[in-house]
Amino acid sequence: MKSILSITLALFFFASCALKVDTEKGKKLTSDYLNDLKNVNYADINKYYTSSFNESEPQEKKIEKFNKLKEVTGPIQTYELT
Repeated sequence: MKSILSITLALFFFASCALKVDTEKGKKLTSDYLNDLKNVNYADINKYYTSSFNESEPQEKKIEKFNKLKEVTGPIQTYELT
């Protein structure tokens, strides 16, 4: 599970560098995203993705993937921004 979180955080980091996003804003967005995943709060999950990505994959499909990932790896217990 840690490797999946590390990859997710790395992707957010690289995206924030490429787009020159404010570091604090990026940390908050990442924290909010991981908290929503940890708390199985998928209602507004699309707000973390670009509109083009949301057009290519419906929210139901993302939720299905998150649930499968949770079944395989177990729930997120903790995370740390490094």
